[in-house]
Amino acid sequence: MTLGEKIRGLRKKQGLSQEDVSRKINVSRQAISKWEQDLVVPDTINLMKLCDCFGITLAELTGDVQKTNTENCNKINKINKSAVTFIVIGCILTVLSVVITFPIKMADFRINGSCFDNELYYLRVFPVNIVLFISILLILVGIVKIMKGTLKK
Repeated sequence: MTLGEKIRGLRKKQGLSQEDVSRKINVSRQAISKWEQDLVVPDTINLMKLCDCFGITLAELTGDVQKTNTENCNKINKINKSAVTFIVIGCILTVLSVVITFPIKMADFRINGSCFDNELYYLRVFPVNIVLFISILLILVGIVKIMKGTLKK
């Protein structure tokens, strides 16, 4: 339950209108409306005034909100950890696929007596191109996970 839902529920439970609450705590009715819609969070002074108005403690008013925020942070941290893991593994595989091209070039030279001047050409050769493709795919998956987590915030 969000803070706005909690404020609205307490107000309705006590049979008060937004105007009644606004007069009691000396703010505008629009402020109450914005708080209830979770567009704005009341400052500490107004939270205390709301607690006095509804006859509850600050912990009772914000208890579920703190729990929900903690749970959301934990979910986001798990998403970010897995996304970073994908990106790190993808980067390691990318570097590995580039580094392995030099020994492949040397082996090509020993076997055939000639080789390509640019080692990066060997990124197009069978096993290395698959590793490079997988590494890029992992990086993209990590980026998408981070972006989804950011958009949900």
